[in-house]
This record gives sequence, structure tokens and C-alpha cells, in this order.
Amino acid sequence: MSLVQADRDTYLMNGRMIYNSVIESPWSMDILIEKCESVHNPDSCELWFTYNVPDLCPKLPEKNQVWSNFIEKINMSTHCPMEPNEYIIKDVPIDSSNMQRIPMGKAAFRFHVNSKSKSKVAACIDSEVEIVPEMNKGIGK
Repeated sequence: MSLVQADRDTYLMNGRMIYNSVIESPWSMDILIEKCESVHNPDSCELWFTYNVPDLCPKLPEKNQVWSNFIEKINMSTHCPMEPNEYIIKDVPIDSSNMQRIPMGKAAFRFHVNSKSKSKVAACIDSEVEIVPEMNKGIGK
């Protein structure tokens, strides 16, 4: 997955998700985010945010959820069970209002997402992101 700033208020997500097995209720998801001084120094990481959804299935059709726009843009089913499928994530816009809690200065984050469908592993994602602000191009000229 990649996240690119398109303009001052919009980021675009690209990538793909592949589900190799049927997703059934209960479909749980645990998200843990650590903020670090550097992705190269894991000892500098501290717990920053946690989120747990015991069962995503009944919540998928709900509007105004964090995932609503994302699910709509990739044409993902909003009803369980979901058959195995590959979802292409192409220029899915993420409004900066969804990212207000993420400090956009120099920072590093480690994301851990664990998802289970009927107690079987459905997804496991470990990702590191380092935010490096672009320097003012006018300096030094």
C-alpha cells in the first residue's frame, strides 16, 4: 500500500488486498499503532493508538464509518460472508480530515493490524511509515 499527498487536503491510497479464503462473521480486527523517533530504532517506539472491532460484518454497511469511503471506492462487498477476492486500490482519496490525529511533521509509525474470521487468521499487516516533510525549495537560492 502507498499513500501519496495529492494536494493540501487530499491523500491518495494505492495498492491491493487479496483475501484467499471466505470472510465470515465474526470478523474481528485489532489495530495497534506505535509512534517512534525513527523506524530504524525500534527501541524508541511507544504505544500511540489502539482500536478493536469485535465483528466488522454487521458494521460494514454502516455509513459515515472510517472505512465507508474506502469500501465504496474499491467495490468491496458490505455483507458477510465474502468470497475470496482481490481488490485493486487505485487512487482512493483520503480526505485530510481523516488524518487529523496523525502529526504530519517529521515522525515515524509502526502499524500492526491483525484480523480474524471465525477465529482463523484473515489478515496480518505489519508496516512502517516515516514522514519526512519536504524542505522549502526556495531556501538557499
